[in-house]
Amino acid sequence: PDNLTVNVLAAQAALQTGNLQQREELKMLQQAVQLQQTVVKMQQSFRTPKLNAFLQLGSQAELNNVSTRSAYYFGGLQLDVPIFNGKRNLHKIQQARYDFQQAETQLKSVTQQLAVTQNIASNDVKVALENYLAA
Repeated sequence: PDNLTVNVLAAQAALQTGNLQQREELKMLQQAVQLQQTVVKMQQSFRTPKLNAFLQLGSQAELNNVSTRSAYYFGGLQLDVPIFNGKRNLHKIQQARYDFQQAETQLKSVTQQLAVTQNIASNDVKVALENYLAA
């Protein structure tokens, strides 16, 4: 085979083994999917109750009158249960899930489009090589 045939065969092999995952647009879409998944988790965390604890220590005394009895402390717990927010959190979670599904669908669509484009280019190279060899 001559030099052109070798170059065409090399191009065809490169097209067949081309890794679609290295494409920049797919990397960006994968990051968008991961981001949307994180947003869903974040929105779900707003729905869970939160328990806070606090403790304060202090002392009050005058300059010449320091006593061990002047120390004080207090502490407590605070429970935040989000029940009266008009299902706002549920709607935000649902919207985040829709956005996540949309990002996944877009990633699948672009991946399929790139695979089809790669197959078309590979077939074009095959046809060009066959036409060249037939001539």
